[in-house]
Amino acid sequence: AIAKTISRKDFEYLYAFCYLFCFIYMGFFVALNGQSFYYDSRYGYIPSFGFINPNSFAQFVTVIYIFSARGFLLSIFLSFSLYLVFNDIIYARSFYFILILQPILFLIIGLFSKRIISLFPIFIFSISLASAMLVGTEYGLFLDKMFSGRGYYSSLLLNELNSIPTIFFGSTEKFDDLPVDVSFISALYDYGLFVVLIIVYLYVKGLNLIYEIKDNTLNVIIISFLSYCLVENAIVSYFLNFTLYYIM
Repeated sequence: AIAKTISRKDFEYLYAFCYLFCFIYMGFFVALNGQSFYYDSRYGYIPSFGFINPNSFAQFVTVIYIFSARGFLLSIFLSFSLYLVFNDIIYARSFYFILILQPILFLIIGLFSKRIISLFPIFIFSISLASAMLVGTEYGLFLDKMFSGRGYYSSLLLNELNSIPTIFFGSTEKFDDLPVDVSFISALYDYGLFVVLIIVYLYVKGLNLIYEIKDNTLNVIIISFLSYCLVENAIVSYFLNFTLYYIM
């Protein structure tokens, strides 16, 4: 409905305003209540800015970056600035992965054909499944190590989809203590294969049409976000996933 009624420029202004409002709100929260911290066995106490887990704040900043970095030079500037600001605050490797990936995508996007770009969502979905289904193999162990154990947790969730109805339409049983950060695996468990295939189709079709209008910037933003969905659960979040507007 939003994609039908609000122009692209108005949507971007509104979305940016919402994020700016939240950022200011968090600043006031910390100023008035003091910083909140999360204890991590590897890094000690990490600032969490009012969130229970500091990764939530990392997600917030990462999505701002993906949304805002709309050119090679701007992405370089923002990547360098965010690294300097959050180097001792954000420890999520996915955050730094995107800071490196997005400028590179701006450099090489012109080298990719229409077919490669439009099939990228299928590639991300396939890698997500492989990281879970092949976790006991040498290749699966390599992916699991690369994804900081996400493949193992994803495999536990997929094992719960043990009937035709749950495979196609998802499971109603919740596992709040299971940290599944791979977007497509989480969506597969919650909503089933039918919904996931619709999402993949929408992104394939959307990237295909965006390529035809030669909007490389938008393709970079969507590809960067889909890459982020490999390591964070954001694909079905209407607040985090602003790319849903563009593909619609």
